[in-house]
Amino acid sequence: MSKLLICNARLINEGEIRDVDVLLDGERIEKIAGKIEAAEGWPGLRHQVVHGCLDRRYAGLPLVQHALQILFDLVATKAISLELLVDRACHASADLFGVTDRGYVREGYFADLVIVDPNKSYRVQPSNIIYKCGWSPFEGHEFSSNIDTTIVNGRVVFSDGKLSGEIAGQQLEFTRAR
Repeated sequence: MSKLLICNARLINEGEIRDVDVLLDGERIEKIAGKIEAAEGWPGLRHQVVHGCLDRRYAGLPLVQHALQILFDLVATKAISLELLVDRACHASADLFGVTDRGYVREGYFADLVIVDPNKSYRVQPSNIIYKCGWSPFEGHEFSSNIDTTIVNGRVVFSDGKLSGEIAGQQLEFTRAR
């Protein structure tokens, strides 16, 4: 069985959206998805295509929810060290873009933290996907780690597999221009 990903291109204007609607009207989309669903053993694909992301025109691939777990899988296989993960995921991006008071655990810095259990695995399934489009290219994959808690600006925004509903994000400040 081959692996398939649906990646929606970003549409720039209403004209392009109409062009896609004409090219991929509901009947054609459903027939194409039905063939893929039958050939690839991908239950629910037809419904996802007809009623999922394409209807709402989200662009790109949903990857953010599992980005840190991808890196922890690299640590688990010894492809990278835990220290390199922390440096690249936290320190390097803050340093590169000159993000003020973030990227490090330091007194006076904003408390943006993720608590990860590297010894508890996590299987991606429809019931734990929190992307607005409702699907993940990692569905069925088991990561070697589990995100326990996410703290943004000192406030818990994710815990026990659920979003808190609190909008804790703030505008970032930069010390250098791009």
